[in-house]
Amino acid sequence: MVWSLMSDVPNPLFDASGNPASGYVLKAFLPGTTTNTSMDISTAGASNQTTITYNAEGKLEVSGNEVEPFIDRLHKWGVFQTAAHATANTPFYQGPYDNVPVGVTTATTEKIFETVALMVASTTLSVGDHVRTLGYLAIGDGGGNEYDVVAAATGTVDGGQYIDLATHQALGLFPGGRVTDRQFGTTGDNSADDTTELANSYAYCDPAVSGPGILYVLGGNLKTTAQWTLNKRVSIKAAKGVSTIKPSGTFIGIKTTFGNIEIDGLSIDGTNLTGVLVQVDSESGVSSSDSIAFRNMRLTEGSTHGFNVLSGDRGLIDNCNISNVKGDAIRADGRQGADSSVSVNSWTLLSNKCNGHASGTGIGLNLLDTFGGSATDNWKGDGSFEGFVGGGCQIASDKHRLDLYLEDNTAADLTLTTTAAGNWINLLAVETVADIVNNSASNDNVIWSPLQGFIAMPSIGNTPPGTAIAGSDVSIAGGANSSSASAVTAGKLNLLGGAAAGTNCNGGDVFLKGREGSGSGNQGSVDINGPIKITTTTTTTWDPGSIADGDEEAKEITVTGALLGEFALASFSLDVQDLALSVSVTAADTVTAVLSNNTGGAIDLGSGTLRVKTMAIV
Repeated sequence: MVWSLMSDVPNPLFDASGNPASGYVLKAFLPGTTTNTSMDISTAGASNQTTITYNAEGKLEVSGNEVEPFIDRLHKWGVFQTAAHATANTPFYQGPYDNVPVGVTTATTEKIFETVALMVASTTLSVGDHVRTLGYLAIGDGGGNEYDVVAAATGTVDGGQYIDLATHQALGLFPGGRVTDRQFGTTGDNSADDTTELANSYAYCDPAVSGPGILYVLGGNLKTTAQWTLNKRVSIKAAKGVSTIKPSGTFIGIKTTFGNIEIDGLSIDGTNLTGVLVQVDSESGVSSSDSIAFRNMRLTEGSTHGFNVLSGDRGLIDNCNISNVKGDAIRADGRQGADSSVSVNSWTLLSNKCNGHASGTGIGLNLLDTFGGSATDNWKGDGSFEGFVGGGCQIASDKHRLDLYLEDNTAADLTLTTTAAGNWINLLAVETVADIVNNSASNDNVIWSPLQGFIAMPSIGNTPPGTAIAGSDVSIAGGANSSSASAVTAGKLNLLGGAAAGTNCNGGDVFLKGREGSGSGNQGSVDINGPIKITTTTTTTWDPGSIADGDEEAKEITVTGALLGEFALASFSLDVQDLALSVSVTAADTVTAVLSNNTGGAIDLGSGTLRVKTMAIV
């Protein structure tokens, strides 16, 4: 009894979506019947199997060990999608193939070869023959295909659709419409150059020439030495495990110039690349109805940017991991595209995680200025951006709605440039004012932090932050966080109006929280200046010396804004030991504090700190 390999059985096996056929069941029968016959897992025939199940990687497995199937007789075989289907012998997922000689053919008109090289070397093939290969470079490598033998020079050789034979050509049939890069000869070993094979497999999938519109890229490291340009309506899906493109040279790794496509599960490793990892740039124009989606991708080790979006509306970057890029992780700039009439609007970010490179200069999320070019507006969604030397996020454009986790960035976590307007930014990490740089010339941005609350809010009826705010009915954050002096005067209600050193905050009916500085106005953590006026606390060092019984000691202090007739308050940092401390406004901008001794004996308090404040109700 001779046990031979069932070389026509797919191992590994993939389902119709290109995923490993986990849990599928292989079964063998006597020819022309539904009577089971045993298979084995070696030529020894010592471990007979009624069925063999495919594991999570789509490979045949017995007792935790990956195996190959063997059989000793003419047979019929088929694959079932579940164990229940296998028990019932219906329905078949693949097959049944009847009257199969041991390891030779699945039908009398079909010839089987283990690899494409063996098919090419055969001298027995004739026009009209039907051929099946079990792999491209090796059995089970995912490159298996079916072919019809046609006359020589029928088509242009591309290693997949047309392959030259000894005296004829093989026409690839791609049963089921599923096309993989391996069926065009990619190796995925990061050694051989896969540039041509990858481009050929992609070109074949073009629906404009009756292709299926989707290319399955199998696991491995695909070395490329030229830009892979995605200029057709073909989506890319990583079909098994980790599929990584490893560009080597000075160029853009992947450049998309076409809409209505999706790239899912692909990784780009830029260790040997000098250039952007993924660039979206419509060289011929993209309709506003087009879209593009990047899902579940991993971009690593980029010398410049990760995603560089220069054109196209309604894009999606979903659950992508971008790490160790020296430029920007995600960069959008409608001004720089090849077709500057195309905007970069309405993109969505979902659950992306981005980490910068310690020696880089880039920004995590960089939504650039639209002035002088097409718009980069209306981005929404969420993501985390950590460890970027250039900062976590820079916004220089309009109408974005973002939930951002920004931490451990060398420069500011969030920067709004002068051209940012109408943005709503929810900062998920605990941010301080020092983490935010708001240079916007507009007054309609909203920035929220769990620690600070509203760091910036829209204002009504006043000029932008950093400039004079006069006569406003309601002003909220009118001059907050401004780097330049601004005047806040005569507003009916003004919250967070004062900003930096040099700010004047005067004359409003109600003014709250003018930030501390050195301006001429009434400044302090709380400053009410209008019908109710409270000046900033003024402090000075005072040693009144020894005060005899019946005597007193006076101290004059300059308090800017104090007027005769106003209330005055004072405190001393030491125990006054029954001395009486009084204070009054004795001249404009001058307050006098007096310590009186009526205790019956001399008292020397020593040196302490005197604090005074004035208040008026007018």
